[in-house]
Amino acid sequence: MQRLSHVMEKANFHELTDVEVKTKLKDKESGSGLKVLIEAHNYDVMKFWVLGKQALPTNSSVLSKLRDLLARGARNPPPTVYRRVVAAVRLGKDDKLTLKAFKDIRADELEKVLPVGTIAIGRFDRKLIISSLALGSASLLAQLVTHLAKLNVHWPLGLAGAFGLLSVTGYWKHRSRVNDYLSALNNTLYYNNIANNRGLITLVVDRAQDESFKEALLTYTFIQGLSREQQTDSLAVDQSDGKVTVVALENAVEQWIYEHTGTALEFSSAESLSILEKVGILSRHQGVSETLSVLPLEQAYRLLPQTPLSILTRIEDADITEGYDKSRFTSQSDKPTQSAYSSMLRKFTIFRR
Repeated sequence: MQRLSHVMEKANFHELTDVEVKTKLKDKESGSGLKVLIEAHNYDVMKFWVLGKQALPTNSSVLSKLRDLLARGARNPPPTVYRRVVAAVRLGKDDKLTLKAFKDIRADELEKVLPVGTIAIGRFDRKLIISSLALGSASLLAQLVTHLAKLNVHWPLGLAGAFGLLSVTGYWKHRSRVNDYLSALNNTLYYNNIANNRGLITLVVDRAQDESFKEALLTYTFIQGLSREQQTDSLAVDQSDGKVTVVALENAVEQWIYEHTGTALEFSSAESLSILEKVGILSRHQGVSETLSVLPLEQAYRLLPQTPLSILTRIEDADITEGYDKSRFTSQSDKPTQSAYSSMLRKFTIFRR
């Protein structure tokens, strides 16, 4: 599990904590209005990793608002969807770990990717059926009292029939929701399942290598670009020799990604620096603070490895430096030619083969 967690982290998946998992799987109604019970003691291992999150449009109809008010007492926040979900589970009666990957799973329906669960009636349907049966029974009792008192009153019988019909309707409505939920569950398992077990490990390792390649390419490009901007950006680099600090590098990458995608993230350059240093492209310089420099593009191209570097052999435990820098990484006139970058891209592809 530790090795799997490391590879998932390198693939930029986020592991849900035990608290988050318990919150999402607690005794609550699913999006379909049913209560799905997950008993944690049935599982020896239950871990989730997610990638990407997107908010769904809310249903603003009056009926939906009324149902949420009656069923839960208040409106729920807008539902969100995880673009990718990886589940690692092992039941108490099994001795094998099962790995499954899914796409487009609602955050409040995480129980759909688990093998064992119990479907129970929702609060709204339960209240409807119980109240209808209670009122129907009270109407029958009133009819019995009027009959014993020899009163010519028949409306309690009609009222009891109406409440009985309402309770039967509520029950069949619940059965219909169960069938709809099972149909949606079947669609999730058939259409949203991406990979399982050994195929999933291959897919995740390939993605982790892709992410390592992209981070290394970003790191090289920004070190080279920041070095060339030493005359105009004295806060980010050392003007004396054009060497770039690790903090300036990570801040520049974070700022560039935020400006182009609107996503705030924390960029860790530890592994990418290790890769570039291992192949001889990057040099570290000790001083008041550690600085970095890279070889020109043509020289770096010749030093790229001819054999793949496995993600499983690169384990780095480094702190993530937070912060932002508003400097741009390179000017238009200083950018390497497109053909040079294309050649470097083809060579770097070795990392993920």
